[in-house]
Amino acid sequence: MTILLDGLLALLIGALAGLGVGSGGILIVYLTAVDGMNQLAAQGLNLATFVFALGAALLVHLHRRKLSLPILLFILVFGAAGAFCGSLLAHAVKTELLRLGLGGLLLLMGTVALFRK
Repeated sequence: MTILLDGLLALLIGALAGLGVGSGGILIVYLTAVDGMNQLAAQGLNLATFVFALGAALLVHLHRRKLSLPILLFILVFGAAGAFCGSLLAHAVKTELLRLGLGGLLLLMGTVALFRK
């Protein structure tokens, strides 16, 4: 039953991602609330799946020559530095505070997206 539910959720999240909905937030909420996964592990899994989607998108955009390499390198360097610092901070902060912060951020982003359209 769990495998079927996880498969259906993967299809739903993929469809929502194709529509531009922030599927990472949905995945993290599902993994923590339904599957009982630790939030740091859920966020790590979300980032791991994002890397594959990012890789595919990067190849397509590079092929179509829609990216500026200097800007891409700038984003890559500072993004990696930010991810490293964020990882250190996530291990230093209590899990409950991370959970509240993520929930607040998702509510804020959802509210902004709702009223922007």
